[in-house]
Formats: sequence, structure tokens, C-alpha cells
Amino acid sequence: MVDTVWNWSRVNLSATNLADLDDLHQMVVSYLFHARKEDRWRWIGDGSGSFTVHGMRGVMAESLYGDDAGSLCSWDSWIPIRINCFIWRLLQHRVPVAVNLLARGMSSVPPNCLCCVLVGESVNHVFLDCSRAKDIWRAVSIWSGYDVAGFESLSQLVQVAEEPINVMGRRILKAIIFVSMWFIWKQRNARTFDHRDLSTYAIMEEIMLNLFGWIKSRSSNKEIVWLDWINSPLSAVIG
Repeated sequence: MVDTVWNWSRVNLSATNLADLDDLHQMVVSYLFHARKEDRWRWIGDGSGSFTVHGMRGVMAESLYGDDAGSLCSWDSWIPIRINCFIWRLLQHRVPVAVNLLARGMSSVPPNCLCCVLVGESVNHVFLDCSRAKDIWRAVSIWSGYDVAGFESLSQLVQVAEEPINVMGRRILKAIIFVSMWFIWKQRNARTFDHRDLSTYAIMEEIMLNLFGWIKSRSSNKEIVWLDWINSPLSAVIG
């Protein structure tokens, strides 16, 4: 017999809370409990039996990205959490570009890319097809030693980080790609809101300088040399 008189810490529940409570109550009273068997809560989301935030995030990532979840959604402790959060939203195409804002009814938003003028501002355009984005990816390719230019989708671009043969190389290349995306977005915002057109050289300088500082302070490798870093980032960290 289930005791349905529960003592809740909150007594003033909203209509949504009351509906959820009713659903929970119906689930409990409809379940057949065993009189001589101890009952317990068990998390079935990832098969571990124990609930964790990491496990929940994995379930969410799997539902969004399927087989690509591991490579597309792994966060990197070397870069700030705001960039990790931004990349998470970006890979779902949920950043506020013109196409997304117009779809939400914001009719006052200019529909086209301010750099390419006659092309609609979608996620793929801003980060892959815009002439400024292409210039940045070409520069990143030369610096990193890996071809990260000319991809048709963001998922294909992120998959490039699986190419290095060792774990450290893959992690560095993914950090480079993520931070490059972040600064592509920052230069787009500078052009849109501040009417400043940052050069590819200035953006590359920001990418190299900021990522160097983050890796040097957050990773176990404190001996990275700046001159080695700007010449070959993977070699500078891996050695």
C-alpha cells in the first residue's frame, strides 16, 4: 500500500507544478510494489544506474546528434565555459543570426549578411560561407597545419579534430576550431553592432593569443613557448 500523504517543502504550487504532481502521483499509484522487496530509484538514461549531470548531458546529446554526439558535444576545460556554451548552441543552429531572428517574428532585423550584402545571414553562412569566415579558416589552416576550410556543415568541420593520431593532438585541434568559431562570431557582432570591420590578421591574433593563454594556464603543460606556438600549435603543446 502506497502512502499518498506526502510532506512537501513547498505548499504554494503553480498550476504547472500541480499538473506535474498529479502525473507523478498517477505513476506511483499505478505501479505494483513488492511487499517484501526494497524499492529504490534507479537512473536508466545511460545504463549506469546512477544519475549524473554528465550522464544526462550524454542522453541529451545522443538525442540531438545521434552517433556524432561524442565528437560534437564534448566540452573542453581548456577554454572558458562561455565558449563551450556558445558552441553547444551553435551546433544546434540556435545562435541569433538573421534567419533565426526573422523566424521568431523580429521583422526589423536586416535579413542579409552585412559583409556579403546580398546573401541571407544563416548559421552556415556566417561561420562557413561568408567571405570573411573563409579568409579566417584559410588562415587557421595555414597556422594549425590542418585543412579546416571549405566545409559544407559545422559537423563536418568539427570532425576534422578527429584526424590527429593522438588524444592530445585531437584536443588541441578541437580547441582551435571552437575558439576560431567564437572569434568569427565576435567579428560578426563587431561589424553588426559597432560598425567595425576587423581584419583577418587581427582576428587571427586574437585566436592565437587568447588560446595560448587559456591552454598555458588551464592545462598541465605550463612550458609552452609563444614562438613555438605561433609557428606550430600542435607541436608546441605536444612537443
